[in-house]
Amino acid sequence: MKRLCSSPVIIRLASLALLVFAATMGFDLPRPPIRAHAAWADLALVAAALFSALAWATRRWPPAGGSLALVAAFVGWTALAALHSGGSVLVAVLGAAALGVLLVVTEMATRAERDALCDGLVRAWIYGALAVGTIGIIVGAAAQLGMDVSPLHRGDGELGLAFRPAGLQRVGLVAELALVPLFFVVSDGARLLGRRMHLVALTVLSVVLVAGLTRSLLAAALGLVLLRVRSRALRAGAVVALVVVALVAMRFDIHGSGTAGIRWRIAASALDQARAHPLVGIGPTADVAWVGWPQPDDPPRGWNAHLTLLDLVAHAGLPAAILFVLLFAHAIARVRAVRDTPLGTALWVGLWATAFDSFSVDLEHFRHVWLLLGLALGFAARRT
Repeated sequence: MKRLCSSPVIIRLASLALLVFAATMGFDLPRPPIRAHAAWADLALVAAALFSALAWATRRWPPAGGSLALVAAFVGWTALAALHSGGSVLVAVLGAAALGVLLVVTEMATRAERDALCDGLVRAWIYGALAVGTIGIIVGAAAQLGMDVSPLHRGDGELGLAFRPAGLQRVGLVAELALVPLFFVVSDGARLLGRRMHLVALTVLSVVLVAGLTRSLLAAALGLVLLRVRSRALRAGAVVALVVVALVAMRFDIHGSGTAGIRWRIAASALDQARAHPLVGIGPTADVAWVGWPQPDDPPRGWNAHLTLLDLVAHAGLPAAILFVLLFAHAIARVRAVRDTPLGTALWVGLWATAFDSFSVDLEHFRHVWLLLGLALGFAARRT
């Protein structure tokens, strides 16, 4: 065992486990036979964490940078909020800790290993998104033809449109998973995938985002503007226009009730909870909004806020939201210095597009967001 831990083998095993996780993190089905909301990819994360701990203990890998303190503070405050609310402290802490470990392990690995690992993680994410997206397109087409696609996810959702890509993952997460890979492909796809596969990936990811008709399509537009538009004035105008469209989409009710849309009503209800419990929230596992759907006078049901910072404040208090913002700001500031490379540019754009997307979804729980943060921090540290 001592010989194994002191050799490059343990580092290769940690890297391999990370690659497996990146390729499979978007697979919601089939689910493991446990009650917690886990995925089979989490087994690869556990393996990567164990191997990384051994590599760090033998001084093969350096510790994470400033993100380690922020992650520890975020997990600690989540535990405090859960303890204060009387909810399940174990579930809340394990969930937050798993995501924090993912960020730290990814940052450590990409800082210490060759550039091939960073490229490999990006490719694994792209191919995983392509697999989920392709299956989602096929399942959406089958559902549109009237076929029973159970037990796979249907893509109709709030819009009632069966053709939306879903399948192995819910329609919103399929689009979320494809968002950052789209920027990888546009910015550096020919090198990462080859010319033919580059075009295939660009087509599939575009179809997933367009056919999904989620608000991630606005984040994709923002990212493409940052990638391709050089004029600051045009960039600023595009950003303002996208923000206006996002606010209108939140306010508009597609069911024609004549009142504010469901997301607007959810946000208003969650804001009441945040105002009432600004320090520690109502608990990380509680529903922060109670709103009737599809009509406002329907029986209320529990929701998350569908707006990341508001969701964090309502669940765990303002300090949790501030720590999450600091993690994003830290990653954006670090990766800004490596925008002279195509991959660095894609990571920088991906962070901003994901931040924009956070205004319409609760992405603090998404595995790929924490992988993105760790990947950006590790790549930037290695390059600088």
